[in-house]
Amino acid sequence: IGGVGIFHRPEFEIPDIGFSLLPEFHGKGLAFEAASALLENAKDEFNIKAISAITTNENQASQNLIERLGLVYLRDELFPETNEILRYYEAHFA
Repeated sequence: IGGVGIFHRPEFEIPDIGFSLLPEFHGKGLAFEAASALLENAKDEFNIKAISAITTNENQASQNLIERLGLVYLRDELFPETNEILRYYEAHFA
């Protein structure tokens, strides 16, 4: 149905959470459920202290999901891989 993962991107100082679902699975809460479980596991098992996320300005659904996960929009960022301006988010954990 899709995937959720944590990636190390050389462009960013902290790990990045990403997700992608096939269209027929959008809007069912599956990405939130999977991403929430992944973040909890990453914090508990791998001692991740912060996470980032990126998305396009047009992708309101991803923006909503990222914010629901507790990440905060910080700035627009030029993403070198695509030469595209993306919204950059972060969350820091205790």
